[in-house]
Amino acid sequence: MIQDKQYEGELVLENIPEDKKKEITNLIWNVGERAFERDPMDRIIGFEDKGNVIRILTSENQLALSIGKQIKRAFRGKLDIKWSHKESTSRVKWSAPNPK
Repeated sequence: MIQDKQYEGELVLENIPEDKKKEITNLIWNVGERAFERDPMDRIIGFEDKGNVIRILTSENQLALSIGKQIKRAFRGKLDIKWSHKESTSRVKWSAPNPK
């Protein structure tokens, strides 16, 4: 999957507060490691950091969903989940809450 640039889960994190970025990144990798320990086929296969936007690609659609839900639980914000009708791909988008 990695060589063919194929993925089943995509997670995009937007408007990440700079002071929370390291915590969020650590959470992403910790959830990915736990998933890999349960099933070696579950893994993060792509991680792209573009400042206040992070894009993660996963080998399993449920892993992207799990990471998104854990981030929402820990940091609040808005979580949007979309499933592809033609493939088994999930697209998860998290946006940080607006600072007050």
